[in-house]
Amino acid sequence: MKKIYKYSLNTFGLPTKIKEKISRILSIQLQRDQVCVWIEIDDDAAEVTAEFLPIGTGLEFPKELTETYQYFDSIQENEYIWHFYWRYIE
Repeated sequence: MKKIYKYSLNTFGLPTKIKEKISRILSIQLQRDQVCVWIEIDDDAAEVTAEFLPIGTGLEFPKELTETYQYFDSIQENEYIWHFYWRYIE
């Protein structure tokens, strides 16, 4: 059985870890002044941990980040634009 759940994400360079039976990451959007991610959960899948990392426009980040994280989406939160990268972690 599959379901879609919503999780809140941190901003200002703080990572968010979500441990769940993730099938697919669907969308990152702003809802009622909170940055959220919608994830498809599969009861038959193995539990994994996904880590989401927001990078603000104009802020520096290590070049190695793009080797270990994958870009997912960008959103606008008031005057900030956040570019979200993610990866599975052990």
